[in-house]
Amino acid sequence: MTLYAPSSIIALFVIFPIIGLLVLGLRFHVRLHVQKPPELWIDDWLILVGAILTVSLNVNGIIGWLPLADAGVNTEDCKRADDESDKVVYPQDVIEKVAYGLVKLSILFFYRRIFRVDSFRRVNNVIIAFVASWAITYFFVTLFECGVHPAVLWAGSKAAQDATCIDTSHLLLSFAITDVITDFLVLVLPIREVWRLQMEIKKKYAVTGIFVLGALSTAAGIVRLGLVVKASRGVFLEWPWMN
Repeated sequence: MTLYAPSSIIALFVIFPIIGLLVLGLRFHVRLHVQKPPELWIDDWLILVGAILTVSLNVNGIIGWLPLADAGVNTEDCKRADDESDKVVYPQDVIEKVAYGLVKLSILFFYRRIFRVDSFRRVNNVIIAFVASWAITYFFVTLFECGVHPAVLWAGSKAAQDATCIDTSHLLLSFAITDVITDFLVLVLPIREVWRLQMEIKKKYAVTGIFVLGALSTAAGIVRLGLVVKASRGVFLEWPWMN
């Protein structure tokens, strides 16, 4: 369950993708119409695919939450709607592993274009390999968390899930923890190189501040981690908008 009404969650699923697509559009406008010569790099293609998958996640989220929004305050309706929404959780969990990985990799490859120091690139290569392996591993583990019978997650009994699937709570918890760790690695990687640049101290602070804005993503990951920890301990919340 959730602390917020489904209508509020659906609104977020609509607003944030629109903002992201506007920023992405500006990025590609600069690359193709302002930058001379016009050129797209691997980081641009990675973020484009990552954005498409992220939008699909939000569309999937809207599909999952609509039955809850339509359920009203009737307890039985809420239960049926909750069961229906479970059907979209599995594809969402699978897609997010690829989307998160592509977004992080896009940032790491963007760093490579800015900082051309060999020592930085060696560290950058290691983190790229780590993030790619992380995303691929969690993608396949999530894809086959119930073997070749994913429908058990939303159609099977608790006994069938226990017999067929891995411990999904531990899977979610480990992913949430490593998501924060990889966010942190991506966040701090360029700071040392920024302070080695030949520029005024005020500009160094300004550039560092731009990179530190990425901490918002890390903060969101930490909040998610806290919610996953609660869920793994069996702390489930009721429908407060029914009161």
